[in-house]
Amino acid sequence: MAASEDFAFVLDQVPGAYLGLSAVLPGVDPESAAPNHSAQAVFDDRAVVTGAVLLAELAAVRCSSARPTP
Repeated sequence: MAASEDFAFVLDQVPGAYLGLSAVLPGVDPESAAPNHSAQAVFDDRAVVTGAVLLAELAAVRCSSARPTP
C-alpha cells in the first residue's frame, strides 16, 4: 500500500492512525476482486455505515479519555 507508506511519514510527526475498511461484496473473494480504482470495481455500500460507526466510536473513545484543559 503506497498510501500507508506515505502516511507513515506523517505519523512520525503527529499522533494518528491508518486503517483499511473492506467494501468487497459478500461472497466475493477480496483477492480476486477488482482493485479500487478499476472501472470494474463494485462496492458494498454498507461499508459507508460501518466506517461511520467506526470513526464515531474512535472519536467517542478519544473524547472520553481526553484531559480537560486548564
